[in-house]
Amino acid sequence: MNLLLQIGPQIEGVTDLIASKKSLKFNSGGVPSRIKRINRNGVLSGFEITSLLHESLFTPFSQKASWWDTYNKTKHNLAQSQFDITYLSVMDALAALAALYRLSDAINGTSTENLEYVLDKQYWEKTFEIQVRRKTSTAIGIPGPWKSKTFKISNYFVYNPDC
Repeated sequence: MNLLLQIGPQIEGVTDLIASKKSLKFNSGGVPSRIKRINRNGVLSGFEITSLLHESLFTPFSQKASWWDTYNKTKHNLAQSQFDITYLSVMDALAALAALYRLSDAINGTSTENLEYVLDKQYWEKTFEIQVRRKTSTAIGIPGPWKSKTFKISNYFVYNPDC
């Protein structure tokens, strides 16, 4: 329960960070509308997030973010909603946070003129070996899978402005 209650503000903070780097404007609606705006071109829902402990695939952005609903209900009504928390809802929330950090890392490592491509699913590849079609050495990519102690994300931002 405590872990889920700690993840929510982190997710909110990382969505704010992504918004500030990308100059995104959010409508009201809180975190779900922020995630919808960030994921408009499918970048988050396309991430393959694997639990290192269980070797299970998590897709916290492929459907309605029920993990966020569980967090929000618990935050506002702890006595009643604490019993709705499941291991899966906590792991989905952690996977969502990992994906947002992965996206934030890509944004921070990308030049300003190429930021528009970071939130577009078509510029992310799901491979362990990046095969970039290079005309010059200006290809952009983050080598190796992104890993935390809990998750591995096998998506790479690969945009080559010269192709």
